[in-house]
Amino acid sequence: MRGASALQSLLHEFDNAPLTIFVVWEPILATDSAGVKTAALGRISDRRAVQFWDKSHQLSAHMGGPASFGPKSGAKILFDMDEYVWDFVAVYAPGFRWNESSRSPAFAGAPVIKVIPELRSYLSGAPAQH
Repeated sequence: MRGASALQSLLHEFDNAPLTIFVVWEPILATDSAGVKTAALGRISDRRAVQFWDKSHQLSAHMGGPASFGPKSGAKILFDMDEYVWDFVAVYAPGFRWNESSRSPAFAGAPVIKVIPELRSYLSGAPAQH
């Protein structure tokens, strides 16, 4: 949940950027099985965001699972996501189409809370500060 709040803060910094944000919530912990709570949805209040509940992890499977974001795609992944893509942020270039499955995101990283500085740099067009 801290990642969602941090992402909302970052989006506020880029309030005028032409972004479309898709937030996908999915059950990872046993306590998630009842679905996404209103309080969680409220953590991302950006007007450009559309939020979804993916009970059966369909998006994660369509994305190719965590293995799709390993070294071969150039994504910076900071932890093992096991069998599902979660707590993850990806930025796709304008005009990207999901049927172009061989194309990698322009930026990808996880967990969200730890990659906010790199995402900020990417969105601002500045080199990442480490």
